[in-house]
Amino acid sequence: MLGVLLLGGCSWLGWFGKSDEQQILETGVSAPTEIPESLDKPPFNDQMPIPEVVDYRGLAGKEVELRLPDALSTTFGVEQIVIRKLGDSRWVFLDLPTATIWPQVVLFWEENHLPVAQLDPRSGTLETEWIIGTSGSPDEIYESLTSGSAWGEQSMAQQYKFFVRVEPGVRTSSSELYIEQAERPFGGFDPDDRINWDGKSDNPELEGKMLTTLAYYLGDRVAQGPSVSLLAAGL
Repeated sequence: MLGVLLLGGCSWLGWFGKSDEQQILETGVSAPTEIPESLDKPPFNDQMPIPEVVDYRGLAGKEVELRLPDALSTTFGVEQIVIRKLGDSRWVFLDLPTATIWPQVVLFWEENHLPVAQLDPRSGTLETEWIIGTSGSPDEIYESLTSGSAWGEQSMAQQYKFFVRVEPGVRTSSSELYIEQAERPFGGFDPDDRINWDGKSDNPELEGKMLTTLAYYLGDRVAQGPSVSLLAAGL
């Protein structure tokens, strides 16, 4: 019995020797300070109120693994843009997020006077109108598309349409850009006819020309400073 009393006494003495902070941490919230009735009671404002927690996502009681945040890219330049090719497919790889690339992709068609029929920043797709141009080499076709010179020789003119797709790349915060091209003789077609884009261009050389031109354009624009599309950020 004497040993039991001694052990209990040591435990009680150990608790008595702890600071108020230690006691609060082990027992929980302490009772609020009470002011005697004979003294004035000034208004009390809690400087650090604890709000009621509303668990909207139902995470209470669950374990969540937190990973290290992705590194932010602070340099922009042409060296971050690479044209890649696999078989007959080619695309532009950009070491930048889609939200940064999308505004510049839209500006490319606007600044080159190539009318856009449809664009959807949420899915990262853009489709141009049927644009009149001449036949010939990819350089000649591109020059006629951007200058409108083909309207003077409509008997030899062609119509061209382009489809652009921007999607997240295999690397975190990277993007991949694809261009598909279709063409037909000028006139005699319903302008409302929709193209079934299947990933194959009618003129692969013209597709490569547009892809290369767009890649260099993005390199120059992004080097001037990034801009962000909030809608495209959903990609």
